[in-house]
Amino acid sequence: MSNTSDVNSPPSAAAGRMANLEQQQQKVEDAPDAPNPNDPQEPERFRTVADCATGELLREALLACSTADADWKTPHIDASTSLPQSLDDEARRLLELKEYYVLDSEQEAKFERITGLASRIFDVPIALISLVDIGRQWFLSNRGLGEVRETSRKVSFCAHAIVSKADIFVVPDTFEDSRFRENGLVTGQPLIRFYAGVPLVTPTGAKLGTLCIIDRTPRPKGLDLKDKQNLTELAEM
Repeated sequence: MSNTSDVNSPPSAAAGRMANLEQQQQKVEDAPDAPNPNDPQEPERFRTVADCATGELLREALLACSTADADWKTPHIDASTSLPQSLDDEARRLLELKEYYVLDSEQEAKFERITGLASRIFDVPIALISLVDIGRQWFLSNRGLGEVRETSRKVSFCAHAIVSKADIFVVPDTFEDSRFRENGLVTGQPLIRFYAGVPLVTPTGAKLGTLCIIDRTPRPKGLDLKDKQNLTELAEM
């Protein structure tokens, strides 16, 4: 329906209003898109060490992350059972991860066999080989999460595992653990209730990620000695 004020206005006044509307619309179209604070991919340079050409650029990225939503420091850690988190140590770890040239690579059968075997041995719906990057955890192999290849590092259980003093990081029941009960991977998909991860350690001692198993049902007893040995041996393959 036509606006009566436009119909009754002189042609020159209507034309002027139309010109103003067109100018305002053009300003909206020309304005840059605002960043989405809920997008885990922003800012892009905080996501992966693969984009850092030098160690100095990596340090700058880590320093920038410390004041951004993509902070690399693991939140809610248990200081009594975790190693200190220093920027220098993290930079060395990430540079070593980069040198393996596996980030964002295609899935390989040899790794798929390991996660498949872990899933069957421990009777769990999810088994992962997870590599902890600057702002994400990236899955070298994924059994049970469909096409998902990464999640934010902020919600990563594996980020806790690589700073843990224990050889195997076990969470028997996420609902009973204050570090994880509000975690988005617990309150939402994939509904993690049990987690166990063995760090993937390089010859120099750097912990690049984990081989981990996940269940949607809690396991109050955790893992027995045989289970721990089996998971550790799989991680060493």
